[in-house]
Amino acid sequence: GHELAVLEGAKEILETDRPILLFESGNLVNGDVVNGPVFRFLESMGFEGYFLNERRLVSVSDFDSEIHFIDQSAYQNFVFVHPTALNWESKVRPYKVNRSEITSTGFQGDSRAVN
Repeated sequence: GHELAVLEGAKEILETDRPILLFESGNLVNGDVVNGPVFRFLESMGFEGYFLNERRLVSVSDFDSEIHFIDQSAYQNFVFVHPTALNWESKVRPYKVNRSEITSTGFQGDSRAVN
């Protein structure tokens, strides 16, 4: 229940370093009560929020309780990323890497993604 206070105390670090944040908090079903202030604080600083659903990151703004429902007493993991922390378009996401192309020094050639 102290997530907001912790993040407010780290405001300068969040502004300068823009770390990727992973934290556990109350379920999105109770999002406005439990997470609303935390989400609004992070979004006001330019961070984008996601939760894990069926092995995929889903934007917290796309949450639909009929689709993504988890027991009301459950806790959920959230990831918040500042767009400048990762260059999503130019980096190959790990699930798109063909393991046979990885060598001890990195990737072979330029073709890294599995289509």
